[in-house]
Amino acid sequence: MAIEDHPPEPTRIPAEEWKQTANEFTSCVWESKFHRFPASLRDLGERYIEPMVVAIGPYHHGIPKLEEMEKLKMVAAHCFIEDSGHSPEEIYGAVSAVAGMARGLYVGDEVAGMDAHKFTTMMLLDACFLLQYVRVMAADSQHTVDPSLQRALICNRVCIENDIMLLENQIPWSVVDILNGLSGAPAPVDKFISIMGSMFQIGQRGSVGIGSFLTLLSTGCNPPHLLALFRMEKVGPVHRSYVELPSTLPFTIRATDLARMSIRIKPCMTPYFCDMGIWIAKIFSYLFLPPLFLDETRACWLVNMAALEVCTASNDREDIRKLHTAVCSYLALLAMLMNREEDVEELHKKQILQANLTDKETLDFFKNLVKRLDGGPVYNSIVAEIQQYKETTSWIKVYGFIQDNTKIILTMLPIIGFLAGILRTLLSLNSRQQYN
Repeated sequence: MAIEDHPPEPTRIPAEEWKQTANEFTSCVWESKFHRFPASLRDLGERYIEPMVVAIGPYHHGIPKLEEMEKLKMVAAHCFIEDSGHSPEEIYGAVSAVAGMARGLYVGDEVAGMDAHKFTTMMLLDACFLLQYVRVMAADSQHTVDPSLQRALICNRVCIENDIMLLENQIPWSVVDILNGLSGAPAPVDKFISIMGSMFQIGQRGSVGIGSFLTLLSTGCNPPHLLALFRMEKVGPVHRSYVELPSTLPFTIRATDLARMSIRIKPCMTPYFCDMGIWIAKIFSYLFLPPLFLDETRACWLVNMAALEVCTASNDREDIRKLHTAVCSYLALLAMLMNREEDVEELHKKQILQANLTDKETLDFFKNLVKRLDGGPVYNSIVAEIQQYKETTSWIKVYGFIQDNTKIILTMLPIIGFLAGILRTLLSLNSRQQYN
């Protein structure tokens, strides 16, 4: 049961059996077209744009260095169809019913040069590949993937994880969802997304929690593709309102400066980017940030989630803009706290940031990225609150002086105590002399 290089025989399945599927596809809430990587971020480098081993969708389809993985896609599709209990014609018919709508989501010559059959076959192979990868990575207990396919996917895991989260390497998630619904044992997408999301966590990477995206899906928010689905998982819902304060931006402050202002950096109890914020009190205040584990792959994920926000965040509703720029706000806030390698080390100590990169590489990543990003309303609100707190709290300078001179003060305390003891003795002797 292989996918043929020529169109199959006309499907014997009545069209009405796929009608509901097609209607579900067309009713999805699409943010926009499937975007190309924004020009404002392209100077970051091709590694954030071009796939390493596998093309998903049309934008990078046919690149010679990716041809080897096309063979693995055929194996994945063969195994998927064989295990689904459906014929190749039925599976092809399901994808064909929505391929026209899917095709209209892409822009550029890559799609214009494909005929309908080639485009449909590409969608089918890519969707099957993703579902088989989900099954392998989520250790699907309800479905056993062919051992040779499993080994090949695991061997290429690092590169595949990088590639499937690239903005230009996506297919409509509804196509994937349609095929998953035809599977005898649907791939555990919720578990897979939770596992991927946990890869950002410090000390808990690989653990699985309850994906926030399930709640969002239940409200009718349909993601256009896997990257958007993953971003929904990491952003989470907006739990708090952000006070809009007048600000004299630009304003910057380092992580090591916050201690001098009696603002303590604390990791959030949740991993969601939307849960960052500042709590202002009379004495000690707190800046809460979601912890982040960073390596080259996670850096690529962050850049592409931010790129997606750059492409889709032009919405007038403030609550929507806060949700749609959460990743940009999070990255901008972290970058603001880092001006030197010592600041990176301070964030390490606070359990906010851990990295498989050097402090310099981490600093360079954030600084190069933030120059090209608008932090958005959440970032602006937090920075404005810090700025107002600094300008209106009179005793901050005294507290900062104590923080800067703690070692000297501690060294002087015994001397001061000794001198105070001598002074008390002299005063006591003087009092006795006067009494006598």
